[in-house]
Amino acid sequence: MKTTKSAIVLAVLGLSMATAANAAGVSVTGFNNSLPTQLCVTAATGSRVKMFKDMSNSGWSKQFIKNNIVCNGDSIGTFAAKYGSDGVKSLLPGDTKVEIIELSQLTQISGSVRVSK
Repeated sequence: MKTTKSAIVLAVLGLSMATAANAAGVSVTGFNNSLPTQLCVTAATGSRVKMFKDMSNSGWSKQFIKNNIVCNGDSIGTFAAKYGSDGVKSLLPGDTKVEIIELSQLTQISGSVRVSK
């Protein structure tokens, strides 16, 4: 009985997380299978756990991903804030600080995703 209750709770939780990305009524699809694109898609459609796993598997630090991955012209944090679940938003908060960086040191890696209504 306890296992059944746990399975039901997990199923409902998973369903609510899966529908969170569609709360804005959009569909997010990657244009390619590159790592930055996969991170962008997960930021918009995945759960906090999936985002954390993908970030860990990327080999990049959270700070590097937050500062350097660009999704459709937005930082990954801003992109997650627009389209992601609350869990992903809290893992990758949007742009909240101003930082001055030498242009020659700036590295951005872009993911290509399609967002459609």
